[in-house]
Amino acid sequence: FRIEDCVIERWGDRGSGIDMVGCHDGVIVGSTLRHERGKGHNGVQANGGTSRVRIERCRFEDAGGRAIQLGGSTGREFFRPAVEDSGNVEARDLTVTGCTIVGSDTAVAFVGAVACRFERNTIYRPRRWVLRILQETRDASFLPCAGGRFANNLVVWNDGDLHRFVNVGPGTDAASFVFAGNWWFCADAPQRSRPDLPSAESGGVVGRDPRLRDPAGGDFRPDPRGPARGVGAPATD
Repeated sequence: FRIEDCVIERWGDRGSGIDMVGCHDGVIVGSTLRHERGKGHNGVQANGGTSRVRIERCRFEDAGGRAIQLGGSTGREFFRPAVEDSGNVEARDLTVTGCTIVGSDTAVAFVGAVACRFERNTIYRPRRWVLRILQETRDASFLPCAGGRFANNLVVWNDGDLHRFVNVGPGTDAASFVFAGNWWFCADAPQRSRPDLPSAESGGVVGRDPRLRDPAGGDFRPDPRGPARGVGAPATD
């Protein structure tokens, strides 16, 4: 399946703009999902055995408490295919790339998901966490949330916004997550830019102003002459 060049907004106090349960081999591309603060659970949710889905070049503006949720908590009867045939995970082999996520309590939540990637995205001013690693399905037959990759992302926040960088829940294998090449900048307190991550990062940049073009006007791309050119969501001039 393919969802392309759509604008999805105001989907209610709860629920998701796009909710995939047992969906496979799809692309969500070039779309905008927007809501208002405190409304909606997710912009995009992928659970119930969902696999091999790419979310590319999308924009999320206050798109629920969890702008992007990779995985979730699904009743066994709703899995496609069945739980055992899905590998005993809520989601597997999902990719988020080239997206811009503004606001929300967290930009991305990995929830009972295995081998999912969040790469080359821009996160601007999340309100509680940058990302969450959770295990909300308590069935002992399910694999723990593990093997995620968070790499080459641009993350900008204000010091008073975050509760912590990463929310790690019980029953997960957060230490198996890979962090690499991310750019971390606390805009109002650069000296507080170093993130507390569940595993050591390689090649990260900490506390250096990426010089965004016009964040007040909604342009979160780095200045093409600045130090962070080519970091985060790909920019097209």
